[in-house]
Amino acid sequence: MRMFFIYICYCLGWFGFGQSIAGIIGALAMGYVADLPRFQRSLKLLMVIALIFSFIFCLLFQLSIQTIFWPDHPPLPSTVVSIGILLSIGGLFSGAGSPLIYECLAEMMHPLPESLTASIYVELFNVVSLIFLAIAPNRAKLMNLLVLLMMTIGIIMVICARVTYKRKDEEQRGEKLLNNFQEQLINIYKDFFLKRIVLIVKSFSLYKC
Repeated sequence: MRMFFIYICYCLGWFGFGQSIAGIIGALAMGYVADLPRFQRSLKLLMVIALIFSFIFCLLFQLSIQTIFWPDHPPLPSTVVSIGILLSIGGLFSGAGSPLIYECLAEMMHPLPESLTASIYVELFNVVSLIFLAIAPNRAKLMNLLVLLMMTIGIIMVICARVTYKRKDEEQRGEKLLNNFQEQLINIYKDFFLKRIVLIVKSFSLYKC
């Protein structure tokens, strides 16, 4: 029994490590994709895709372990490797959605500082995590169901949310004003130098005469 417990702890450690690394990779990859000009105004679509795939792999994980609905025999056969793969891929898509959430909050809450919106989101996330930790002891099967329900609610909330790009719109207006100012400045300098050149030519012509 002791060796089995040590083996379980060893596997759980590697599961968490693989999920964390996959989440970091997903966040970096999705951050790069979201910064591409084609997807800069498709944050909601990318976020919904990431969350849906994360939900799918979380559901497959739920079907591979004992839960409150099937306490004895899960519907899908599973091994340590298959569970590790499911958790890692789920972590990949879960991590991919993380930078999109921060970016959407910054866009929608503009002109509030990004640090304020990010800190509010993190605080809410930590409160929910504390609630789950309070529920967790001796309720592992219930916890799995609650995680799935929270992911479902999160997807519905994102789909119903109206994403506005206030920060990008303001940046584009600022760039447009700056470009117009630069063009006007260039035109002023052009007119000035052209007039000076004409005066010099006229003066030279009069001098020759």
